[in-house]
Amino acid sequence: MTGQVLPHDVLGTGSTRALLLHHWFGDRSSFDPMREHLDGDAFSYAFLDCRGYGKAIDSDGAFTMDEVAEDALAVADNLGWESFTVIGHSMGGKAAQLMLLQAPSRISSIIGISAVPASGFPLEGETRELFAGAAENPGNRRAIIDYTTGGCTTTPGWTPGRVSTSTSG
Repeated sequence: MTGQVLPHDVLGTGSTRALLLHHWFGDRSSFDPMREHLDGDAFSYAFLDCRGYGKAIDSDGAFTMDEVAEDALAVADNLGWESFTVIGHSMGGKAAQLMLLQAPSRISSIIGISAVPASGFPLEGETRELFAGAAENPGNRRAIIDYTTGGCTTTPGWTPGRVSTSTSG
């Protein structure tokens, strides 16, 4: 399977390169709050939208984690990046691990932020139904966000904003 070059943007012109992969209910804008703090002289950062998210919300595909990894490698190819670090949040961390398996000579390091393990994790019963229903039901998305954050989001509107972003592209 060959990856697809998906919508992305690059910050910085430095020789050290990092490709960033967002979490399940996000898109590349998830990293916006930190962009102003990044060193664009020393680093180049590529932020991409995975299929089904952000500007890639209408992209066709199988929507698998292997496909996310292949698409990210296609973006790196498009940028001419032979070697780079991958930073992945949650499901993006799982994709980073798969990228390392697919292209070990190209990945200089991976950084997982609350990364899902490459092996995945079992979901059974009601939990499986909750996650499976999240594709169609924003209420399920909110419940998952509340659960995974321990309900500790103190910024008013943050959780509804995440749910809205995840459904609107």
